[in-house]
Amino acid sequence: MSNDSQGVTWPFQAMTFKTAKREVLDDYEADDRFAFEQKMDGVRCMILVTEDGARQVVQRHGEPLKHAASLIHVPDIFKAIGRPQKGWRFVLDGELMFDTGRYICFDMPSLTAPLMPAITPNSPFAHRHRALVSLWGYVFEDQERIGLVRHAQGAESKHLLVQTIKEINGEGVLIKDLGASYGMGARVGHSMKVKFTKTVDVIVLAVDQGRNEAGNLSGSIRFCLLPDGATEFTDETTPAWYGSCSAIGRGDVQPGDVIEVEYLAYMAGGGIREPRMTRKRDDKNPGECTVAQFVEHSKMIL
Repeated sequence: MSNDSQGVTWPFQAMTFKTAKREVLDDYEADDRFAFEQKMDGVRCMILVTEDGARQVVQRHGEPLKHAASLIHVPDIFKAIGRPQKGWRFVLDGELMFDTGRYICFDMPSLTAPLMPAITPNSPFAHRHRALVSLWGYVFEDQERIGLVRHAQGAESKHLLVQTIKEINGEGVLIKDLGASYGMGARVGHSMKVKFTKTVDVIVLAVDQGRNEAGNLSGSIRFCLLPDGATEFTDETTPAWYGSCSAIGRGDVQPGDVIEVEYLAYMAGGGIREPRMTRKRDDKNPGECTVAQFVEHSKMIL
């Protein structure tokens, strides 16, 4: 571990956010105390940069970065940062987009630099963001490899950002309190994330419900979808896609039923991210449950 001149210990542990329902967005759009940012879908990591050329990267809990698909991009990201002048030391918080090799910054919990106000985790987010924008324009040598997250303030700009993320089928929005400090290692309540989930109607194949060793309900629901263009589901039908979700608290669900499942993103080879059964669909027949319902998830950076 090491300390900078502001008494901040490295490695950092990242600040994380609670999840809020989509319905809160309207209230926060109208509240000038909060900014909106695009929620990225990569690997969260923190980068320490010092004037002597040292570069270190850790994952959000402070442990060394281990994600193989991300590690291959780290040397190019370090090179893109450039070499700060004498007296510079800062920590970046962002998301490494391992499919493209870009590092997208969204916070800077610490900055020590000549002729600039010091930034610490106690600094309000508005100050940290302003310093990050200044740093990005002044220090980084490759601003394609190192990017800034899309940030919006004011009701009109925040509304536009939300609509744009929805249009590209992005993951969601971060709502950030402009006056809040950086809670190292904490899951804060002053800022939050809103995920743009979707729903799909699926055919139940099997239900495995029981109780675990602790006596709590457990089990899963396995389901499928038909090929695009199918109109009926029979014993001879070959499904085009399979998935599963928890059966806990889902009530009476039987093979052959149609259920609605909420999810964040789907994988073409099978499976969906963060699936949750929301209701049984007695108004739907299995022949309507095809893969044509899926919308392609986007990692596009605005």
